[in-house]
Amino acid sequence: MDSQELRKELRKRNIEFEEVFHKAVYTAEEGHMLSLPHGEAEAKNLFLKSKKSFVLMTLKGDKRVDLKAMAKELGYSSFSFAKEDDLCSLLSLTPGSVTPMGLLNDKERRVVFYLDSEFKDSLVYVHPMENTSSLLLSSNDLYLFLSSQGIKCNWIDIKTKEA
Repeated sequence: MDSQELRKELRKRNIEFEEVFHKAVYTAEEGHMLSLPHGEAEAKNLFLKSKKSFVLMTLKGDKRVDLKAMAKELGYSSFSFAKEDDLCSLLSLTPGSVTPMGLLNDKERRVVFYLDSEFKDSLVYVHPMENTSSLLLSSNDLYLFLSSQGIKCNWIDIKTKEA
C-alpha cells in the first residue's frame, strides 16, 4: 500500500485525520524540530529485531526507551535495531519513513506492533508511508484500523531510561 491508497482507505473507513506537509525528516529529533501543531501527539518509531521476531514500537517522541528492560518484560531475549533490508522487505519502507502504517505491507504479519499506552484516548502523528507529511489521528482509531487488518496490536507501558 502506498500513501495515496492509505489516505483513500482511511477516508473509506470514516477515520478522521489531519495531514501536515513538511520537509523530509529522517530522525525523531528532526521531526521534533518541525514544531507540529499538536506537540503532545509527536511520536517516534523503533523497528526492532529479536532472535526470531520483529517488533515495531510507536512511543511518545520525547521518550528514551530501555530496550533491555522492554525485551525482558515482553518475553524476548533482547532487542537490536532491525536492518534497513528488513525494513524494506517487510514493511516496504525506507529509513526516516518508519510508521505503523507500514505494517499494512507486512503480508505475512511477522511484525508485532506495540503502541505506547500514554497515547491511549489521545492523538498521535504517523507518517503515511513517506516522511514528507504526518497524519494526526486518534490513537484508538489507529489501533482499531490496524487490528481490523489482522495486525497484532498491543498497548504497552514503555520502560524508559533514567535521564
